[in-house]
Amino acid sequence: MKSYFLTLALGVVLAPLFSQQTLTLSIPQTTAASGEQICLDVTAADFEQLLSMQYSLQWDATVLTFERIQGFGLPGLGKDNFGTQKAEQGRLTFLWLDMSLRGLTLPDGHSLFQVCFRITGNPGQSSYVAITGEPTPIEVVNTAEKVIGLNPVAGEVRIR
Repeated sequence: MKSYFLTLALGVVLAPLFSQQTLTLSIPQTTAASGEQICLDVTAADFEQLLSMQYSLQWDATVLTFERIQGFGLPGLGKDNFGTQKAEQGRLTFLWLDMSLRGLTLPDGHSLFQVCFRITGNPGQSSYVAITGEPTPIEVVNTAEKVIGLNPVAGEVRIR
């Protein structure tokens, strides 16, 4: 009986050390005509007790032209959280920090922001819109001050 309780107690204590929290960020797939403007939601799943995150977005700049960021869905998030210096090359950097330092939990499917593009490619072309670690390394930190995993789900824009 003692070994059962010892095993149970060890399981309760050690389980959090072996469970790996992972944030999933998703960008949708869509189809649009050349010349149209589209806005893609970056949505989250398993956004639990997070303090900060950083990464880059990347796309084919010959197919999509960056226009703006809007629809900010995180406290303190605004245009200043995005680096647009390389947008003409198809790269946008991102950094967010929960200034309260209490951590933030959001429901699955919550939109963090929207990235808007003008479709500049030709019919039949497409471009992925992906979360990458270039030039900004991917880092997501929770309230335990641990770097957690990120599962990025790339979107795609097809031109009709």
